[in-house]
This record gives sequence, structure tokens and C-alpha cells, in this order.
Amino acid sequence: MSYEYTTITEDGFTRICATDDEIGYAEVQQGEAKTADEIQTLLKEYFEDIKAEKIYTENLEPDFTQNFRDDVYMGGEIKRVDYSCDREEALVQINRLVAAFSEYTVDGLTSNAQNVIGEYGNYRPPYPDNCISFYDFTTPSNETLAAYGCTGDTYGLDLLQWHGIKHDLTAGTKQAKFVFTQNHGSYLSNQPSELPPNRSAFWARIHNADGSISQWVDTYVISTNNYMRDWCAGIGKPFPLPDEITNQPWCFGIVHDDTNGDIECVKAYVRHRY
Repeated sequence: MSYEYTTITEDGFTRICATDDEIGYAEVQQGEAKTADEIQTLLKEYFEDIKAEKIYTENLEPDFTQNFRDDVYMGGEIKRVDYSCDREEALVQINRLVAAFSEYTVDGLTSNAQNVIGEYGNYRPPYPDNCISFYDFTTPSNETLAAYGCTGDTYGLDLLQWHGIKHDLTAGTKQAKFVFTQNHGSYLSNQPSELPPNRSAFWARIHNADGSISQWVDTYVISTNNYMRDWCAGIGKPFPLPDEITNQPWCFGIVHDDTNGDIECVKAYVRHRY
């Protein structure tokens, strides 16, 4: 999009004045921007950065997973729907999980309203069909880490305070998805060379019960539709949302092959709060 703008010059400094449909009116110091293209870039970065910060503030708060539904888009289609475990809709998958894995109970899975559950199929590697993902919003215990070949030192201080367990209902097997930052170390071999503009990024890797690690890595970024649409076009991947969806996703997910850095797909998580 292009912004219509005016200028105000006071005391030798020029401000660019423009209005964004979502953010509203703003005056931005012109700085080194001289040409029309440079001014458009200045305005886009200013407004998009505010949007990204707003997304971060509104969604990554202590109870950000309570009472919601996430529609997960890829290639313009909903590929998965996740529910917080305080929603009645979550009970469908909770009951299936309890029936398939005897170690679970309904009370246990719903004990934390922030826990999240969703059914998924083979819409992206390495997932097979007939699976249920359960996200436990507690830091994985030493026992959980050990069950998948990890220790507290695997990600150290970068390990985040939630984790996923992937359940293959056909094979009766489980995988863990541990979530981490890279503030204190690097845990990937071939991260994509350029990530989208964002306010925050975190990563997740799938660990198997035999201690092996999947080659497929998720990079999650807090960014905006406009930034991500341009970025997807630049790397030749489909923007995940259809044209009729204008909501800002709470995050985008980028799946890459860590053996070579190739990007497989881009996802968008659109949150609906109740």
C-alpha cells in the first residue's frame, strides 16, 4: 500500500504526516528519507513496527492462551484448529487422547486452562495423519526432557515455559516439541539466511523417544501481514492467509529443513478470543 502524506517543517526539522487505517494518524521525523519511495518505506516501517509491537503486547501476556481458538493457515487454507483446554470444543480431542493413551485423564489434561489441544494431519513434514498435539504450558520437567533424550543443558536458559507432545494415534507413539530462544546459544545447523522483520522470534524442534531429532525446525516470528506478504513473495512461498482474512495473526511459523536451510512452508496463526 502507499500512504498519502503531507509535511510540516519547524525549526529546521521536517515531519512526515500520514494516517494508517489500523494505527491512525502519526507524524514521523523525515530524517534521511528524501525521495517518494524512501518516504513510503519510512512510513511503512514506522506503522508496521507499531503493529508488530501491538500484536506482541496483546498476545504474549501471562494468560494469552486462555479461552481461545487458533485457526492455523497454510497456502490460503485452514490446516488445523487448536483450542485452549478451557473450551468445550477441546473435549472432543481430549477424549480421543485419553482413549488412546492410558497415562492421561480428562481432569489432568484440563487442569491448566492455558493448555492447548488440536488435531492435525500430514499437511507439513514430518507429521503423519491422525495425530493430536497437546501443548502443556509449563516448563518441561527433567523427566520429560530425559524421555526424549534431552537434559536441562540441551537448551539451558533458552528453554521456554511450554512444550508440546505430539501423539500419533495410529502408531501409538509420542514426540516432544521443545520451544526455545537463541539468546544464550545457537542450536541449529542451517537456519534460513534471512528471516522476516519481526519484534520477537523463537524456535521449536521435534525430539523422538529414541533421542533423535527431526530435521524440520519451526521458527516463529511476531510480524505483520504486510511485512510477511512481501517476505513470502521475496522467497517464492505462498502467503499463508487467503485474501479475505485481514486479521493480524498472533504469530507466523516458518518450517525449514535444518540439513540445508531450505524453507518448506509458512503458516499463520489467527487467534479468536471468546
